[in-house]
Amino acid sequence: MPTKDVSFKTIDRTTLRGHLYTPSNAPASPLPILIMIHGWSCVQEMELPKVATHLTSTLPLAVLTYDHRGFGASDSRDGDPRREIVPAEQVSDLNDAVTFASGLEGIDPLRIGVWGYSYGGGHVISAGAADQRIRVVVSNA
Repeated sequence: MPTKDVSFKTIDRTTLRGHLYTPSNAPASPLPILIMIHGWSCVQEMELPKVATHLTSTLPLAVLTYDHRGFGASDSRDGDPRREIVPAEQVSDLNDAVTFASGLEGIDPLRIGVWGYSYGGGHVISAGAADQRIRVVVSNA
């Protein structure tokens, strides 16, 4: 499956980095997208590529993964320590990922889902309850 490195800015201008997975034989119409986030102190390379590759090879959808701020390839806000976990900021960053994904070429902004596992499972419930752009929530904890 084609994979592309991506980055986007959060509301406070912190750069988050991730990967966009798309199906090899994508249909001509815009694709739905699933934004996948990981659990407590994990990085996106931990299991998310395996799941994203499986989903995009079997379903006509795109998948966006990224590292939480301060983890993996993503930046920390200036002055903040690395590997600091602030749930409200991580949920806000997920909303920023929705904004980023909705502007991607070939993505249907009316078909955005979020998938979180472990600790991230709570984040997707919170984001999905507050952000009307999110149409599907999968919490795997």
